[in-house]
Amino acid sequence: MTFQGPDVLRVPVAADVALAVRRTSPGAPDPDAPPFLLVHGLSSNARLWDGVAARLAAAGHEVVAVDQRSHGASDPSDDLDPATLVADLVAVAAATGLERPIAVGQSWGGNVVLELGVRRPDVVRGVVGVDGGLIDLADRFPDVESCWAALAPPSFDGLTRAALEGHMAARTAAWPDGAAAAQLGNFRLGPGPDDPARPVLTRERHRRIVTDLFAQRPLDLLAELRVPMLLLPVTGTARGVVAEELLAEAVRRAAAGLDVVRLPGRDHDVHLEAPDVVADLLRTWAVGGAVPATA
Repeated sequence: MTFQGPDVLRVPVAADVALAVRRTSPGAPDPDAPPFLLVHGLSSNARLWDGVAARLAAAGHEVVAVDQRSHGASDPSDDLDPATLVADLVAVAAATGLERPIAVGQSWGGNVVLELGVRRPDVVRGVVGVDGGLIDLADRFPDVESCWAALAPPSFDGLTRAALEGHMAARTAAWPDGAAAAQLGNFRLGPGPDDPARPVLTRERHRRIVTDLFAQRPLDLLAELRVPMLLLPVTGTARGVVAEELLAEAVRRAAAGLDVVRLPGRDHDVHLEAPDVVADLLRTWAVGGAVPATA
């Protein structure tokens, strides 16, 4: 089955904020294939979903990936609280005609779609956290200050476009074509090799999001969730995002169906590293198939 796209659109969500949206449509839509709404992680962008989106569209799914405000090609904003981000996703789904999509979020984006599922279960038919969704910073740190001290991004002062391009090329050398270019979308780049490279998400806005994430209690949200959820945690790494103890507690507390597929040894950006693996799991789960315990 063929697909078209992605088409790049802009969706107004506030008087001074429009979001960049990447829409990937199947050439021949499958009426039994539910649509997907894909949400990136913190200081990331929608282009990291292109490989997953292409594979889902080739299987007949309509797919929309969104740059959240202050990320990617979307407009900057200081309004980054969970309620606003949920309202943004509702607006994107409505503007693009997605009928009760499955909302998939990577890392922090997984926590955002969990919030969406709790606040607006009428909008989505299920939610997925790709190495995210149950990030509980208050479980790992005693207070916001210590959390920020550990998770604050490094200083990029003095970073040039050439140095960044070299780093991204080396990091993604074994990954699919386009992976390095997608990662470069997290930065504003000057035209010359010696021009500075600066993160799209400012340090101040990054901290706002971390502060709100610290206040979120994902297990409490999961207990309120009335649509099914799939978790795809990366395991077997030194810095696991979702601890095994948290996964066990999540299974116990989930009010609706919860499936967990562990992805041992994968990169945190597994959707960019292994889009075929992630897309296959999403499609299987979306159509009601049984997913494995490990992939």
